[in-house]
Amino acid sequence: MVNNLRVFSRDDSIYKGNASAASIWMDSWAATKAVIKVKTFQIIVLQGIIGSLPWTAMVFFTMWFELIGEHEGTFVHTMMLLMQCSNL
Repeated sequence: MVNNLRVFSRDDSIYKGNASAASIWMDSWAATKAVIKVKTFQIIVLQGIIGSLPWTAMVFFTMWFELIGEHEGTFVHTMMLLMQCSNL
């Protein structure tokens, strides 16, 4: 527990200008690795990546509807339905 607090504590040598760029980089890298090891952080990041995939795929709905020969209004009605369902 004390070791984790040391990682997130304030380093006064940075604020006084006594730290080199390499030591700041190494301290930042150590703090980053400590945060990435936390399981809940990993789950939150994975959840965000998986949750954003469908929205990036929806960009191609218009092209897909045109490819299968649907009218342009089909896309508009589908998007309106999606927006209404997301507000429930």
